[in-house]
Amino acid sequence: MLRKIITFNQVYVVDWNPDEVCSLLRNKTISANNLVQSNKTNTKKLVKDFYLLACRASLNSTKVGENKAFILRSYADAIQQISNDYEKIFRRQTMSEAAI
Repeated sequence: MLRKIITFNQVYVVDWNPDEVCSLLRNKTISANNLVQSNKTNTKKLVKDFYLLACRASLNSTKVGENKAFILRSYADAIQQISNDYEKIFRRQTMSEAAI
């Protein structure tokens, strides 16, 4: 199944499996910061999809499969953390602007 991965400045189309996604993330050196979407709902969906893909990779009991699962979980955790940080910053900014 082909799927789009939208980054800050580009869109990649990739076969949605752990091998292809990990290969894309490594070869194009995509950071988690570039994967955070402007829409919070889209970011949550991407995090969920990365976790599900990590589960799929962990079903492969080899060391390579475990490594790919670790990479995908790490990206999901980082995307979630960055998204939460952005939300805190911008919510704080809008609240302070409303006070002025």
